[in-house]
Order: sequence, then C-alpha cells, then structure tokens
Amino acid sequence: MSCIKSAATFRLFLHTIFACAFLSFLTTAAIAQGPGPDAELLYTTQHPDPDSGDAFGQSFDSSTIGDGILAVGTPMDAVDGNAAEGSVQIYEAGAHTASLTAPDGQAYSKFGSSVSINDAGDVIAVGAPGPSDGENGGVDFSGKIYLYHNADDGTGWNFLTVIAGTDDEGYGSTLAQLGDWIAVGAPSASNTHNNQGAVHMILMDGDCIYNSDHTVYANDPQDDASFGSALSFSESEYDETLLIGDPGNDELGADAGAVYDAYLDEVGEFTIYMKYTADDATAGAEFGASVSTVQEDIWFAVGAPGDAGGGAVYEFELDDDYQDKIQPCDLEAGDRFGASVSYSYDYLETQDNGLGEDVYIIAVGAPMADRIWTEGAVAQERLDAGKVYLFNWPEELEEWSLSAIVSRGASAEAGDHFGHAVQLEGVDQLLVSATEEDDQGLLYTYELIDGTPPAVDVLDIPDY
Repeated sequence: MSCIKSAATFRLFLHTIFACAFLSFLTTAAIAQGPGPDAELLYTTQHPDPDSGDAFGQSFDSSTIGDGILAVGTPMDAVDGNAAEGSVQIYEAGAHTASLTAPDGQAYSKFGSSVSINDAGDVIAVGAPGPSDGENGGVDFSGKIYLYHNADDGTGWNFLTVIAGTDDEGYGSTLAQLGDWIAVGAPSASNTHNNQGAVHMILMDGDCIYNSDHTVYANDPQDDASFGSALSFSESEYDETLLIGDPGNDELGADAGAVYDAYLDEVGEFTIYMKYTADDATAGAEFGASVSTVQEDIWFAVGAPGDAGGGAVYEFELDDDYQDKIQPCDLEAGDRFGASVSYSYDYLETQDNGLGEDVYIIAVGAPMADRIWTEGAVAQERLDAGKVYLFNWPEELEEWSLSAIVSRGASAEAGDHFGHAVQLEGVDQLLVSATEEDDQGLLYTYELIDGTPPAVDVLDIPDY
C-alpha cells in the first residue's frame, strides 16, 4: 500500500466512488467493498448535567496523552442564568473531571463553539465567538479565546489567559494548534473586503506567554467568503502548513468554495502559498466547509457538503494538482456529506518480523442524512438522523473504498444530526457527535476493527 499512497504518479486521475453500484440488484445494498475498518461502540459520553438545547458535542478534541483527555464544547449551555454562555466538559480516563467556563462569561458568548488541545495535552484553547445575527439584541460582540493549563500538580485545569478579537468578526469560531502556535478563525472579519474572513495566529513565547503574532488573509479576498471557517495543521518533513477553508469563495460560482495552504516562512509568519478548488466545482458546494490533514504527511481531505449530489469529499496532495473525489452512491440532496471530515494514518505491523502496511482512513459526517429501514413489513424513517461513512485505501483495490456506514441504527431519531463532528484517533478509534440527540447532544466513541463489515445497508450499533 505504501508504494501507492506515497507516490502521486500511481494516482493521476480523478475518480468518483460509486461504492454500491454493482449491488443494485440487492434489496439491501451492501456497505463494504473490500477489506476495511468495522466499528464497535465503546461508550457514550454526555453532559454531566444535561439540559435541552445544550448542543453538547458541537465541538470536541481529544488527546491520547496520559490516560487520555477529551474536551467537549457545549456552546448553548446556560451558565448562572446566562443563556448560551457555554461550557466545555473535560473527561480523563473516561471519567468527567472538570467543567470549564469563561471567567468573564456572558449570555450568548457561546463558549465552547470550538475547542483544541495542544500536542503536549496540557493546554486547552476554547473559542467563544459570540451571538449569531439577531441574538442578544444585536449588540456588538468581541469574540474571544480562552486558554487553560494543566500543570499536572493535582490542581486540575487552571485558567491561563484570554485573547479578544474585534467586534463581530466571529473570532474563535474555529481553532487549531501545532507546537507553540494557535490558529484562530474569524470567518466574519473584514479587512479590504466585507466579511472576507481571517485567521489570527497566536504564538507562545519562551516564558509560556501567548500573544497575538500576525494575521493571515486570503491573497485574493472576496466579500462574504468566510475564510477561516475550517482549520487544520500539518507538519511534514518539509515545513509546517496550515490548511484554511474558504467555503464562501465565489471564484468558480457563488459559494463554490476554496481551500488555501499557508506555510511558515523564513521570517516566522504563515504565508499563503497555494489555493485548491474542486475540478468539478459548482455553485453552492461550500468546498472548504471542513478540512483535515494527515499529520506528518502530505495528504489532506476537504468537505463540500453543499455539493448537489448530497455532498462530497476531495482528497489532495499538498502543493500538487492531484485530487480524488469521494462520493458514495446512496447520498441524497441535502445530506451534507462532508460537513465534517477526519483523515488519519498509521503503520500497522502485520507480521512477526515487523513488516506491515500503511493504513489510511477517512471518516466523513453526513449529519442531515435520513435513516430509513424496514421492521417486518413496516417502513421506518428518521429524517436528518445522520450517518458517518468510513473509507480506506486497500492495496488490492488501489482506490478509496467505502468500508462501513455507522449510524445509531434503530435508536436513531429524526433530527439527531449524528456526524455533526467526527474525529479519528489514529486508525483505532472514531469519535462522533450527535448535537441534537435527546435534544441535548451526545458523543460516541467507537473502536475500529480490521476486517470486512457485514453486508447490511447501515452498520447498526446497539445501545449500551
């Protein structure tokens, strides 16, 4: 597999996955074509004091440092009587250990809209971008990010500092961390163009003090482009790179979208190097609404949930024109496949002599997909319940293969939005949030298992 995945010369053509075309004669289409990961539910995580409309799981991040850390954003959480002030719930070794709130919190600050854990697992960044239009009486709001540090001295997560943006730029809507850098998305920021978007770069100095360093803008800005709506860092052998989603970019059609890469230049600033668009770009595709890089590699995936085919995901190689389109055949218009995406890699030893293979997996959320099945002779339908699709790159197929579709099965309810956010931990675990499940939000952790999943239309995960 490594000779295929690492050399773009073996993959020079665009191809779209029609994963179940040859199974159309079956009453229930199979979900797997070739070997790949299956999924088994490990546990379900919820807010320790759940309430209606919390949006638990709108954002989350995890770290495998120590016994494992999971930070889950709950931006609509009411705190001290303040509607949508927000919180972040911390889980370590599977147990709830802390609830983070802003020391200067206020109604509709939406603390927890984004969350990011640093590489060392000891700093959590939390975004509080503020109210949407019409909320909180339309008062101007300066978005902020809050930093918390765990000194590992038994005192837990302690507030470190707060950094504020300017009014109404959505500062803190998205976050990403790499080393001493924090990237802060402000997709409504205006500079030379109205609501063009920006990414503010925060740098930690030698004394562990975080300061605003510089701001990254698109080199061809447009009105209402929403530059900074998605962020993902990559650190390859060549350089440190930040991928930036620009889903409102109109170059190839209204809201067709784009993604930019910015590299850390010789003067220590992230500079735009290349712009990526879909070869089959169409208006409304929102290409760049999500983006995920493979750490220490040159591959990345981009979601286009507005694609007319129900959504799409594209795989790219950094600094190259190569691209693959991934679009399973069971999608329907409005499924928003690609609203979330996570791309991960690992090398798995499969033989006693240490030899093995490269394993690449892409997880894609389709939070508006319907869950439809039959019990006996009775048709069951759960609109907008949501699904997550798992793809891998088997050596024998030499293309992206749909290996499993994960849903809540018969437990699904209309409007759960399962797949709102997804995250792969290596190639071993998958985390999925359903922000509207039980009208409060839940987060699920699955173990990925090698092999071929059963031939059913959806992998029904039982309740635990």
